[in-house]
Amino acid sequence: MSHELMRRHNLLPNDAIILATCLVFEVSNLGTLDNDLKNAGEKEGLNVLP
Repeated sequence: MSHELMRRHNLLPNDAIILATCLVFEVSNLGTLDNDLKNAGEKEGLNVLP
């Protein structure tokens, strides 16, 4: 799953693993200051907190 997220959103491996973990465990809120992870999280339906 993380590999697909890396390709789909052009993410670094660590960011893709964080996003995949949120999606697998149905975490709805994500706190990050990383713009790439923020944009990908929003596209995947997460509530991204600044």
